[in-house]
Amino acid sequence: MKLFRWVLCSLCLLSLPAQAQSSDWPAKPVRIIVGPGQDILARIFGEKLTELLGQQVVVDQRPGGGGLVAVETTVRAAPDGYTMLNSTGSIVIGVGLFTKSPYDLTRDLTPAGLIVTVANILMVQPAVPARSVAELIQHARANPGKLNFASGGTGTAGHLTGELLKDLGKINMAHVPYKSVAQATTDVMGGHAHLIFLTTPAAVPLVSSGRLRALAVSSAARTPALPDLPTMMEAGVAGFEYSSWNGIHLPPKTPRAVVTRVHAALEKVGNRPELRERVMSMGMEPAISSPAALGELVKSDLAKWRGVMQTAGIRAE
Repeated sequence: MKLFRWVLCSLCLLSLPAQAQSSDWPAKPVRIIVGPGQDILARIFGEKLTELLGQQVVVDQRPGGGGLVAVETTVRAAPDGYTMLNSTGSIVIGVGLFTKSPYDLTRDLTPAGLIVTVANILMVQPAVPARSVAELIQHARANPGKLNFASGGTGTAGHLTGELLKDLGKINMAHVPYKSVAQATTDVMGGHAHLIFLTTPAAVPLVSSGRLRALAVSSAARTPALPDLPTMMEAGVAGFEYSSWNGIHLPPKTPRAVVTRVHAALEKVGNRPELRERVMSMGMEPAISSPAALGELVKSDLAKWRGVMQTAGIRAE
């Protein structure tokens, strides 16, 4: 009995640091690690988290390696809730499939929750004789190999989404990779490439100006930014569904109590009307989820794109 009591007391004492750590969080500034080109949304959430938590939330940009540097910085940080990763679908593709990464994103990061989703829009150059997805597919089948699609590089979301269209639409198109999405978009507008998938914030101004034509949205539901635009599935491409997203991941082995507190803070901030309105004005959709739901999303994205890569004969590098 004495031995049992001693073991029980020892376990209680070992749990005290984690309990105190979670109950005191945050007691010092928090940093959000962001990969290339992901700082705007992080700064918006960081500003509101600073107001809520009473501690400064700073954005720490770590570009490079398709998000690998940002992931590596987070993985090596202390699991105490003071380092967060602004994770994205692009980081999942880049680090999970295309970089020579030593990390398993389903094991080496702790999900805290999804924060927004971003629809992707199928855009075509105005000279392309198609005003619907059905017409585009018909045109592509009548001209095999003559259409091409642009992306911001091999292995990017834009590349794999185009490959998904090829597979599900049963059409033959060439992929033209560029060094950036901006360069790819410029060449589509100039008629050097025929179509491209763009996120809603990038697509809306081009639709409004008539520089590119929008045919469909890749998400499961229509986007409020372009409510008259059908989804790819509504347009007849069964099984075509993908949305870009942003979430928050924490270092590996972050205690559940800390994850719970971080998620609660994200939920409070994400549901504020002023933040939701600002996010939606940028063409994004608030989508606060549970940590478990974000974990499942990462797994499903990895499985989806591995399948696309296998079908297209793309090798991870």
